Amino acid sequence: MALGVLLNTRIGALMCVGGSAIAALIAMAAGADEGAINSGLYGFNASLTAMALGGLFFVFNKMGALYALFGIFVTTFAWPAVVLALAPTGMPTLTFPFVLTSWLFLLAKPGLAAVRSVAPPDATYPEDIYRRWKADKLGPGF
Repeated sequence: MALGVLLNTRIGALMCVGGSAIAALIAMAAGADEGAINSGLYGFNASLTAMALGGLFFVFNKMGALYALFGIFVTTFAWPAVVLALAPTGMPTLTFPFVLTSWLFLLAKPGLAAVRSVAPPDATYPEDIYRRWKADKLGPGF
């Protein structure tokens, strides 16, 4: 998956692999089940969150990277919480932790002036978004 992302965007690939690795480290530090960590269950949603927050919905600058890092942290703990919440119904977790975290971080944006959002019409790929932001040619965020 990361190789396919790399063919399109280096920042996206960095966020994909980095998000998964950071989530695995956080899960290990929290004493999570080794089998779940080794299976990539903690890293899957975290990698999606990292790519969404780290360059697509927000400009990948210093504050955007910190925001994405916080998103990785939240997603790492959201995954087992969603697993427990859905267990009685037998429903699979799939990408719900990523979706939930991304929505929470998008909704929190109006209170965070330091993080530069990207309006949907301006969302292309992280390198282009960053280049347009640096040149002051990126439209107003949301």
